[in-house]
Amino acid sequence: MRDLLVQGMFRSGTTLLSRMLSARPENLLVTDPFVYFFKAYRNFQMERHAAGSWRPDEPTSDHFLSRYPEVDAAILCADLSETMPVAHLQRMIGDIRAWKTAQHPQLCGRLDELQQGTFAQVYRQLVRLCIELYGSPATEVAGTKLSWCEEYLPALGRAFPETHFVLLVRDLRSIVASQESRVGAGIGKRPLLFYIRHWRKSVAFAKAFSEHHSELRGRTHVVRYEDLVCQPRATLERLCSTSPLTFHESMLKPSTYRSASENGAWTPNSSFDAGEGIYQDSVDKWRAALNEDQVRTIETLAGPELTWMGYEVARKALDTPLNLMPLECEPPIDELAGWIRDFSCCDYLRDPSARKRELEHEALRRSVIEEAEPPSQELLEALFPASETLPDLRLSWARLRQLESST
Repeated sequence: MRDLLVQGMFRSGTTLLSRMLSARPENLLVTDPFVYFFKAYRNFQMERHAAGSWRPDEPTSDHFLSRYPEVDAAILCADLSETMPVAHLQRMIGDIRAWKTAQHPQLCGRLDELQQGTFAQVYRQLVRLCIELYGSPATEVAGTKLSWCEEYLPALGRAFPETHFVLLVRDLRSIVASQESRVGAGIGKRPLLFYIRHWRKSVAFAKAFSEHHSELRGRTHVVRYEDLVCQPRATLERLCSTSPLTFHESMLKPSTYRSASENGAWTPNSSFDAGEGIYQDSVDKWRAALNEDQVRTIETLAGPELTWMGYEVARKALDTPLNLMPLECEPPIDELAGWIRDFSCCDYLRDPSARKRELEHEALRRSVIEEAEPPSQELLEALFPASETLPDLRLSWARLRQLESST
């Protein structure tokens, strides 16, 4: 059995990719079952390293001027060899049941079978339970698709040296547009800085793990959503040629996709053509969905990363972060998802002085990218999720400046 994990920011197409890969009968990628395993590990490290008060339901760190840098560092250095305390195991079981009983009732009904052990052993039990419930004797590649968990990949890679990781990246502007127009389950907006900083983290770790980390290089595969929907065959064949996967024609046929609950057929959404394939119209919907101030803010604060990933940005991406202060780019508090409103990442929406401070932090980050601010190692680690990628960001920034001078 070979292990695989598909990871990407929410609304980036990870469910689509997992359904494509699972269309080959020998592959099993269960949708979103175990994010609370990683939260349990985060909370375990919080108890060991976090000073002051914290909440076990806090959002995952965006690794930008983190409130808990020691926790972030411990997670990145981990191998999941610590014993999972019974209290964390029981809370994890309760959280998974509360979140996923409707989608995975069989799995949630069996969680009491989990035995205490190291975090690695508990994770292995969870994957084996998925194989037992949703796999078959023919299953060759098994794992999950998740969001919010990039920083845990080194720990998984050390605990399970044969595991491969697929990191999906989508244009940030499309992610914001997709989430803010969403209806049904998972509705609710987020602060724009929340999107931006988590997306920058996702891109930074995708690039760091695939290009810089000797432990994960060769086992980490980066895929762009836009390539997946515009050139699905070529993208999937390329992915399969460098990973434990084997390409199969069924991956290109939405009629063969299993539902996200692993029972029954996939219900098509706007990404799918009911006939032969996959729509490409999702790629540019953000142009009509986002207002000018939203686009300007996203491109200004994530311009180097957008350019790095091959996305085009306007000249306004060279704007100074503090010039964004008067823009109408943030959602009203009452339009935010209910779960996020009470956390500190929303404070700047209520207080103009706090918003100015956040943009001053962004200006400091920009100055380091521009090489105007000589960074200490401490500052580098505080401002960039993967400091080894700073030279790449500087090259992307230089390309943006060249575009300005040539127009």
